[in-house]
Amino acid sequence: AVFWVGADRGNLYIAVRSEMPPDGQLLTRAVPDGDRDIIRTVYDDSIEVVVHPHLGKKDGDRRYFHFIVNERGALYDLSIDEGNPQNPVNSAWRLKNWRFANKVLDGYWHVEMAIPFAEIGATPEDLQRPWGLRVCRNWQRPWDQSHWESVSTNFEDVPTMPRIVLGDELPVVQVISLVSGGRPHIELSVANPSGSPIPTMVFISDTWSRNPPTEREWTTTIPAGGKESFVLDPPHGG
Repeated sequence: AVFWVGADRGNLYIAVRSEMPPDGQLLTRAVPDGDRDIIRTVYDDSIEVVVHPHLGKKDGDRRYFHFIVNERGALYDLSIDEGNPQNPVNSAWRLKNWRFANKVLDGYWHVEMAIPFAEIGATPEDLQRPWGLRVCRNWQRPWDQSHWESVSTNFEDVPTMPRIVLGDELPVVQVISLVSGGRPHIELSVANPSGSPIPTMVFISDTWSRNPPTEREWTTTIPAGGKESFVLDPPHGG
């Protein structure tokens, strides 16, 4: 499975493309029912997302959001409030004014979603900080998960949540690889779709795999329309 994430002034966009199961059929038994929470979605082939637009905040709105959706659009969703440690989970929260579309085409399940910032309480100030994001493809026949990070963990664990940065004048970063042949092999590509060069600092660390980690830093300028690759091959196994 592969996914893409982007944003404009008002929405977070996520797209996922994954191979169909071996029998060529998605397991999709749960059906939408108005604004009701459809918990049985967790037993279907599904896309699972955790988005934290308030990562690192110490006051104000500190919620993040977890939702699972199947091919029919049946949705199981909730919010978690870091600012309310005694009762953080709000299962009554609903992702209402979003857009969801999907299609099976040429052996792949294509999913696209647009999440208004207003639905997740994201403000212009929140766009100045990194966000937490997990994206997962849940398979049912047979059971498996495809997820961004290479190490499985609690989806709602904030310290291990991958980070993204959104902005108008930032390069586009693609994670090409985390592991190859059973060993850590971290490869990124950094592209500049704009019409002007972008000074760029790239930092890669295998913190998840070893302590102390292997780290490397590059300082470069990505030319207009250009792309560069960066690789870290730690000298130890995963």
